[in-house]
Amino acid sequence: MKHELTTCILILIILSGYSTVVSGQSPTEEESAVNLSTEIEGISGNTKEKADKLYDLGFYVINTDVDSAGRIFERVREISEAIDYQEGLVNYYSGITNVYNYKGDFEKGLEYNKNGLEVARQLEDRTYLARQLANTGISYSYIGDFESGIDYARQALEVFRELGDEAREARMLFTIGVFYNNLSKAIALDSAIVNQATEYFEKTLPLAVELKDTLLHIEVLSNLGLTLNNATKYQDARQYLDEAETLALGFGMPSLLETIYRSMSVNAREMGDYDEAITYARRALDISQDWGAPLYEVFTKKELALAYSKSGRSAEALRVLEEILPLAEEEEMVLVLDGLYMNYSENLAELGQYKQAYEYHLKGSEIADSVRGADIKTQLLALEEKYQSARKDAQILGLEVSKERQKWWITGLVLGLLLTGLLAYFIAKRYHYRARIAEQERLRLQKEQKLKASESIIQGQEEERQRIARDLHDGLGGLLSGLKLTLNTMDGNVILSESSVDTFHKALGQLDLAISEMRKVAHNMMPEALINFGLDDTLSDFASSLSENTPLTMHYQSYGYRSMSQQTEITLYRIVQEAVNNVLKHADADDVFIQLDQDEDHVTLTIEDNGRGFEVDKPSAGIGLKNIQNRVAYLNGEIDISSTPGQGTILVIQIKPTVDGED
Repeated sequence: MKHELTTCILILIILSGYSTVVSGQSPTEEESAVNLSTEIEGISGNTKEKADKLYDLGFYVINTDVDSAGRIFERVREISEAIDYQEGLVNYYSGITNVYNYKGDFEKGLEYNKNGLEVARQLEDRTYLARQLANTGISYSYIGDFESGIDYARQALEVFRELGDEAREARMLFTIGVFYNNLSKAIALDSAIVNQATEYFEKTLPLAVELKDTLLHIEVLSNLGLTLNNATKYQDARQYLDEAETLALGFGMPSLLETIYRSMSVNAREMGDYDEAITYARRALDISQDWGAPLYEVFTKKELALAYSKSGRSAEALRVLEEILPLAEEEEMVLVLDGLYMNYSENLAELGQYKQAYEYHLKGSEIADSVRGADIKTQLLALEEKYQSARKDAQILGLEVSKERQKWWITGLVLGLLLTGLLAYFIAKRYHYRARIAEQERLRLQKEQKLKASESIIQGQEEERQRIARDLHDGLGGLLSGLKLTLNTMDGNVILSESSVDTFHKALGQLDLAISEMRKVAHNMMPEALINFGLDDTLSDFASSLSENTPLTMHYQSYGYRSMSQQTEITLYRIVQEAVNNVLKHADADDVFIQLDQDEDHVTLTIEDNGRGFEVDKPSAGIGLKNIQNRVAYLNGEIDISSTPGQGTILVIQIKPTVDGED
């Protein structure tokens, strides 16, 4: 499956040169940790030199012992504060951020990077500003805000260019490529992003060779391997990974090999060599466990579990997944949780645990719907287009200014300047008019693409639900009903002891319960009433059923109902399901009112509860509300949410009705 292709590589930015973006120079092989420690011991008192050497030591140690690096960076802070060394404080913030990122506390890392950015803005040396802009962008990418991440990375890239720092300019090109690679998942959906990442890495590779930057060279090769894995070009990917491994073995930085071996595991798995995939995953796991960075264990064990699954060793895959799911859930790693849930579901199904498998499949689907949309891809590609356009405009503007200056010195005539100014004015007006028209057309096409992508996703989900519901009802349902008929036929025809009769009847009762549970699952996935009798009857039955089987008292009313297109009715029914599910989970309500009001031009769906309510303006981390908003957008509708803590919630959704056959 496609979700298996993506290895979460956000952490690679830390591994792959993050320290060289945020620091001055990483310690060379000759300047080992032992030598640095000896030099530091020879420096008396609190000095800038001591703070700087401790900072370098921290980045040397972090690749082998994260906790020790954290203590070293805290010492940098103590010295810098004692002597009012502002550059040292910026170094502290960039260093301690790495520690939190290795441990998976990305929000804390972003907070420290923002603090460091505020200090860097006050310094005359703009190198510190560029470094902190880069670091802040990287932190934003860790929490999934790629638009902000690329914006900060662009700012850093421009400052490094202004400073003439070719080494860090190359590093930033590489980092932006990693940002794009983080999003590459399904080649059919994200091929443009894969191509964008490849383009940045191919720009960086000759620069790394020219600069003789072995670390950057290894990182680019490793990430090209990752990108080509995502693009399903596995033979090409393996060549880059083999070259990266050869260089990394002589470089003495285990963290690099951990990432390379994890990518090799993905490559081997997709090539069908599952034993080799397991071997490489175990090599990576040995490194991450010795390293003391538990977050990396999540990513490596994810690949190990996938390799076990592919080789038919479902029990071993489940064991590995059960080791890492608690940490992934605790840290809210949404970029890997969908894949973990899906893999867990598949292995449960292989072992015959279908009900639990279905529950985890739903969890994975919900997360995938919320974070793997085409809208993220569109935002990033639009951002790239804006950036490249802005660079070209700046170059054109620079040429125009140069020409105007030459004309000024040649002509020296006021009339010539006035004519030139008027001409430039009319050209600019025409240019801006044409640019505005082009932008409007681009936005229109972008909106159409988003709607088509959303339609495909939602239709695909509904088709899958219908298929599973039919399989459950016709397949498993038929088997269970046949078994019950057989057992009922036996009852009375077979002589059993009194204790055996009780056991027999108890088994019949349990079989009835299993049939009932199976029918509930099939009904929730696709109620037959919705297909046969329409939305109005289905919502009425839904309200009655919940009133009988849950603590909620449900009220349903409809006015002017007329049959709509099947897709519209299914989507409205899913919205009601999601809203009521949110009430049951979060609202602590005992009364829910649902009203469907339809006239010639509009359909209005109102859902009201008397629960605890919430602050509408406060950003929500929940998936349910996001799913409702996505489905309303799919119907080209509008949603209004009214809620106050302690006073319940009202959702009002309005759409234009369509019938089957309409566009």
